[in-house]
Amino acid sequence: MTVIRHIKPSELGRYEIALARRFPAMTKMALKQAGDSGIGVLRRASANIRDTGKFQNGWMAIHSELDLHFRNREPYEVNVERGRGANKRMPPTQVILEWCQRHGIDERRVFAIRRAIGIRGIAPRPVLTSEAIRSELQDIMLARLRFNWAATLEKVASHG
Repeated sequence: MTVIRHIKPSELGRYEIALARRFPAMTKMALKQAGDSGIGVLRRASANIRDTGKFQNGWMAIHSELDLHFRNREPYEVNVERGRGANKRMPPTQVILEWCQRHGIDERRVFAIRRAIGIRGIAPRPVLTSEAIRSELQDIMLARLRFNWAATLEKVASHG
C-alpha cells in the first residue's frame, strides 16, 4: 500500500483540527469523497498504461481519521511504478506467454522477450510517485475537507 497523504496539523491550523475532532462523521465522508475524486485522477494518469485494463481500473482509496491511502489491486503495481531493473532474472514464462497471446505475437518469441526484459529491464511509469499527481491528490483532499467543514458549519449555524 502506498501512503499518499497524511494531513499535518500545521497545514490545517487549530480551528480546522478542532472541526475534524468535533465532526468525525463529516471528516470521514469528506475523505471518502476525496478518495473517490483521487481515484478518478489516478485512472486518468494511468490511462496510457494499458494491456488488459486491470491496472487502470484497479485503483482504490482507503481512509481513516486524517489519513488517505491509495493503492492498486494489481500485484504488479510496484513494477509499473518503479520499473524493473536491468540485468535481473528473466520474468516468468507464463506471464510473457499470456502477454504474447493477447498481442498476437508468435509464441516462439517468448524466450527472446523474456531475455530482453531480463537484460534491459523495463522503464518505470510512475503514477503514485509522480510529484504532480501527489500534489493534485493533496489539493483535492484539502479542498474536499474544507468544503465539507464549511457546509457542516452552515448547517449547525442555521439550526442554532
